[in-house]
Amino acid sequence: MATYILSITGVIILTIIVDIVLSQTAFAKHVKAVMGLVCVFVIVTPIPGFINRIRNGEGLDFMAGLGGESLVSQQFVGDINRQRGEVLRETLIKEIAGMGHKVDCVIVVDSSSLEFKVSSISIINLNNRGLTNEDKNRVILLIKSHIRIDDGNILFM
Repeated sequence: MATYILSITGVIILTIIVDIVLSQTAFAKHVKAVMGLVCVFVIVTPIPGFINRIRNGEGLDFMAGLGGESLVSQQFVGDINRQRGEVLRETLIKEIAGMGHKVDCVIVVDSSSLEFKVSSISIINLNNRGLTNEDKNRVILLIKSHIRIDDGNILFM
């Protein structure tokens, strides 16, 4: 990324210097046109890389096309995914309470992924009576209505 910014800065400074030096000459407007094309070329250079990444299904990571690090901080994405996990937890607790069961949920979120991905959900029954198999199936269907997760990753305690 630093080289890209330095290239743009260098071309712009060179264009300004050429403009100042050649402002009184007869062919100044031709030189300005060429320098303008060079500026456009330098600015547009990363676009084919972005298009290839989209075509290959890699998504838009603007900095990867420039050879740098991602614009999106892994910590920021992890924080967002953890917040989404907390919202999902609260939603599930309320909806399962609507089914007549008092529960708590422990949701394990994969915070290293750029997309929201739940590794596992543990449903902790806080009622004196246990959950029947029918209740568990209803809870599994409820969870699957919110996220994509395998049955084996939903645990009942």
